[in-house]
Amino acid sequence: MNILFIASWYPTKYTPFDGDFIQRHARAVALYCNVTVIHLASVKQKEDLIIEDIRNSGVWEIRVFHKKLKSKFGIIRAFKNLFFKLRAFKKAFAMIEKTDIVHLNVLFPAGVFALYLKFRYKIPFIVTEHWSKFLPDSNINFTSIEFFLIKQIVNNAKLICPVSGNLKRAMISMNLHGNYQIVPNVVDTNVFFPVKEIKKPDIFNIVHISGMTDRIKNITGMLNAVKKAYFLSPNFKITFVGTNNYEDYEQYVHKIGIPKDIINFIGVVSYSDVAQIMRQHHILLMFSNYENAPCVISEALVSGLPVISSAVGGIPEMIDDTNGYLVEKQNENQLALKIIEMIGNYNKFNTEFIAKNAKQKYSYQVVGKKYFD
Repeated sequence: MNILFIASWYPTKYTPFDGDFIQRHARAVALYCNVTVIHLASVKQKEDLIIEDIRNSGVWEIRVFHKKLKSKFGIIRAFKNLFFKLRAFKKAFAMIEKTDIVHLNVLFPAGVFALYLKFRYKIPFIVTEHWSKFLPDSNINFTSIEFFLIKQIVNNAKLICPVSGNLKRAMISMNLHGNYQIVPNVVDTNVFFPVKEIKKPDIFNIVHISGMTDRIKNITGMLNAVKKAYFLSPNFKITFVGTNNYEDYEQYVHKIGIPKDIINFIGVVSYSDVAQIMRQHHILLMFSNYENAPCVISEALVSGLPVISSAVGGIPEMIDDTNGYLVEKQNENQLALKIIEMIGNYNKFNTEFIAKNAKQKYSYQVVGKKYFD
C-alpha cells in the first residue's frame, strides 16, 4: 500500500524537534507500507519555494519551504497564504506516483490538503491527532474559520486516531463526531531500552524531561515538592532536561532554599541522548497542569523507569500500580510524599516487566501494525 502522510508538524532543519513523534509514526507505518511524507513550512527566504526530498529510515520525506507572505489585513493574508500553500502542495504531490490512502497528522492546517485530495482525486484519508489545543484545560481557542475547517475535515475522514482516550473525549465534547480508534504514540525500542540490571541505589537519580514551560509543566510546583521531599528524605538528586533557558528556574531554586548540589539543569538534547539520560536515572517525574499523552512517559516506561505524574489528560491511561504513581495536579504535598514512597518501595517496581509491557504497546512493530490493519 502507498500511504501519504500529510503533516501539519514535522521536523525540519529549522525546527528539528517539531512533530518528531509524527516522524516516528511514519517510520512505524513504513514497516508495512510504502510511506511518503509531505510537510509545508513557512520560513524567511528569498525564493518562493524550495523543495527538499530525502529518503530517511524507510520514509520518503518531501519538505516544502515557502516564503512567508505579508499583508496589512489578516483575512487577506490568510487567504493569500492558503492559495500559496495549496500551489506549493500541488507541486510536491506531483512528485508522487501513486497514493492509496492519505494519513493526515494534526487536523489543521494540513487537513485542507487532505480535503483537496479527497474531492479532487477521491483519495480517502484517516487522521492521527496529537494536539493538546483540543483539551479544555489548554485555554486556547480556535478561530471560527479554523474550527469550521476542522469540522469539515473530521466529517470527511474515514477514521480519527487520537493518541489517547482523553483526547477522543475532548474532541467529541467539541462536537467533532466520527469513527474513532485510539492509536498511541510510538517509541523506537532500538534507541530506548532498559539497562540489564538495576539495584536499589543509595542515591536515587530522578529526571524530568519536557519543554519546561511553567504554565503547562508546572516546574515551580515540582521544585516546591522536591524541596519538601528532600528535607524528609535527602537521598535523591534530580535532573531537569529540555530547555536552554533555565536561569529563572535556577534563581527559583536559590530563592526557596533547595541545596544546589541536588539539582541539575540540562538544555535541549537529541532523541538518542534522552534515551541515554533515562538509562542513567531511576524515576521519571512529571507534574503537568494539563497534558495529552506525553511521549516522554512512554519512552521512560520502555526504558524500565517507573513514573510519578499528575493525573491529567491521557496520563492515567499510561500509568497504573505496576509502573508508577499518580497524584492530583498542583498537589505539591502529595507529590512530595509519592517521591518518598517510591524511593522507599523502589524494589516493588520490576524494571524488566515495565519495559516489556510498554514495548508491547508502543513499539514501531505494534503501532505500525495497528495502522496497517
